[in-house]
This record gives sequence, C-alpha cells and structure tokens, in this order.
Amino acid sequence: MLDLTGRKIIDLSHTLDPRVEKRHVHVEYVPLEQYPETFPGYVVTEADKIYPMHVVEFASHIGTHLETPYHWNRRGRDCAGIDAARLVGDAVVIDLRSVPPERDIGIDDVKRAAEKVGGIRRGEMVFCHTVDLADQEKRAPFFEPEAVRWLVDQGMNIMGVCAEMEDLVRYGKDGDFPNHDALFSKDVLLIEYITNLEALSGSRFTAIATPIKIVGLDSCPIRLLAIQ
Repeated sequence: MLDLTGRKIIDLSHTLDPRVEKRHVHVEYVPLEQYPETFPGYVVTEADKIYPMHVVEFASHIGTHLETPYHWNRRGRDCAGIDAARLVGDAVVIDLRSVPPERDIGIDDVKRAAEKVGGIRRGEMVFCHTVDLADQEKRAPFFEPEAVRWLVDQGMNIMGVCAEMEDLVRYGKDGDFPNHDALFSKDVLLIEYITNLEALSGSRFTAIATPIKIVGLDSCPIRLLAIQ
C-alpha cells in the first residue's frame, strides 16, 4: 500500500468546464423518467430518486489528455491497450522556460535542461516545462524533431508538454508529423496541456496519468497527479 504520509499531491491537469470549454464537452443530467430510454435494461429502484445520473460526451483531445500510438497508427495501442504499469511511475520535469515562444526548442536546449536534472533515466516520464500556468494561453514553443528524437533515445516512457505537439505546422512534409512519428513509432506516449508544473518543489516525482480504459479510443482526458 502506498504510504502518502508527509507527501504532497500536486494536480497537473486542467479543469474542464463545459460552460466555457472551446472543444466539445457536454454533461447532461438524465431525469429519472428517462432512465429506461437512456439506459436500456437498467432497473430503476427507489435509490435512483436520490442520486443523479448523467450522460457525458467529450472530444478525445481535450484538456490535459494522453495520446496513444493508435492516434498515429491504426495498428498501435489504444487507451485500453496501455499497460497500467506505464501510467504510474517516476517522472522528471526539465525546465525549458528560457526558450521564447518565437524560437523552436532544439536538441541543445533539451540536452542542457536534462543535464541540469542529472540526465533522463530510462523508463521515466519526461515533462517539458515551457510555460507557467499564468501564461499558458500564450503559445508555447515548438519542438524541433531532433530534440524529440533525442529524448526518445534516452528511453523516456511518456513525453509531456504544456501545449499541443503541432509539428505539422512547422516541420511537416507531405502531411507528415515527424514529432508524432518519433514518439509513437517507438511506443512512447504523449500528454498534452500539462499545467501547474511551477508548483513542483523539485525536478523528480512520482506521476499518475490514467486515461479511461476504452477500447478503440486514441486519446483521453486525464487527471494528472504528481506526488512529492
């Protein structure tokens, strides 16, 4: 059993509010009289008069979300196919905030940032801190493909970024996404829109990043937690 005595839990995920979210997310309360129609086969009991039930719809790439190889390769692992052991484990944050949004993050940038935390250990989740919570509405820097490939070569398990990995915009050729390919071709997972990294008290921690276990789902919003 995990002993959390004296340890701090930091939430690194965005809150999804259907009232303001730009991408599709819908939470609908289901009245008791609609249960038989909405939930075929459900047996309504007296208890149903007390607790509510809802129908939820959301885009798979919304808020803080984890992307699987199936997002890039239809033969790759989906959300249900990811080994649970990969979703809980050692993580390291590398500080790339010195790179301005108008300049791309290169291989020398990630090497220097990794060196400052003692290097990338094989099997770690690597969270790239490019922008703080207060400025997250601003576009974070892009990653050069060489920088992503170098991180993959260090043996990282999951790459986390503060925005989207929109590599087609800057580096794509003939519809290619070189950064996505660098990650998913090596079975490395991707978390986009990580937030609140500045709340961490050190560079290394335990991370929990679990999507809903749904067959055929390429990506899913997650509650991303850091334990220090």
